[in-house]
Amino acid sequence: MKEVLEAMKAMGTQILALTQAFTPVRTAIPLGNDRTGPIAAAQAAGRGAQQQLEEVAEVIEIDPPARTAKRMDYLKLLEHISKLGTKHFAGSVDPLEADEWRSRLVRNFSLTRCPDDYKKDIAVHFVEGDAHNWWLALDKRTSGSIERFSDFEVEFNHKYCLAEAWDRLEAKFLDLVQGCRTVREYEEEFNRLWRYVGKELEDESVQVRRFIRGVRVELQTYCSVRTFHTVSELVERMAMFETNLAEEAKLKTRSHTVPSGGSNDRKRKREQADEGKPSSGRPECPKCGRHHGGECWRAMGACLRCDKMDHSARDCPR
Repeated sequence: MKEVLEAMKAMGTQILALTQAFTPVRTAIPLGNDRTGPIAAAQAAGRGAQQQLEEVAEVIEIDPPARTAKRMDYLKLLEHISKLGTKHFAGSVDPLEADEWRSRLVRNFSLTRCPDDYKKDIAVHFVEGDAHNWWLALDKRTSGSIERFSDFEVEFNHKYCLAEAWDRLEAKFLDLVQGCRTVREYEEEFNRLWRYVGKELEDESVQVRRFIRGVRVELQTYCSVRTFHTVSELVERMAMFETNLAEEAKLKTRSHTVPSGGSNDRKRKREQADEGKPSSGRPECPKCGRHHGGECWRAMGACLRCDKMDHSARDCPR
């Protein structure tokens, strides 16, 4: 009987060990006074559980707290935008210049991740001259109610990019021809004006047809024998063909050039130059071959170097 009890006790010990291995640790709450009684045991168990949670939180952050975004420094951001090539705008009657300045500013805002509450102030910083006077008048008229950059853009377009200006740009694009430009220069002007037209020219095939319509006749003939799907492909082919045409024109010019003659041509040019020299109007002396008036000093025996009669040319000191 004693052996059976010891075997049952050993089995119970093993079962208890297995249970503790597969069961979360629980702190027993012994009975006793305030220090060792249920309250103190519960507090100790709470501290132990909190410590375990903190250790787990240090290893794996299941739900990390939201981190506050770092505030960008206004002056550093302004300096960075200036380094990106943002220029000052002093006002212009050309809507293209005004729109290019606005587009460049918007692009630099996007590159620097500029906060919205900085954009309007930075835009005002880059206006000067007539544009700055316009902004001062606008800010006074609106009592400083323009605080967002989107509102600034609306007022800026009303001032410098009117709807009539867009109509003129669209008409300029529709009338655009290559003229004396190269294909590359024509493409640059084409792309510069294309963004101001309506949606009817957004399709690539429509742009290709419009581009071909503006080039010179000899290039249109070349384009008619092929099909182009993009403007870029068309420009590359046309630029190559234009270069070949220029080389052929140079060769034709060289082949039609008459080669210059030898000594006969030089002699003829010299005679023509002599004929073109002004004459003094005096006849040629048959004795000395010069053109002079009066008696010939050579016939009289005078020295032809110093025009003196007391010696001959052989004894002349000159």
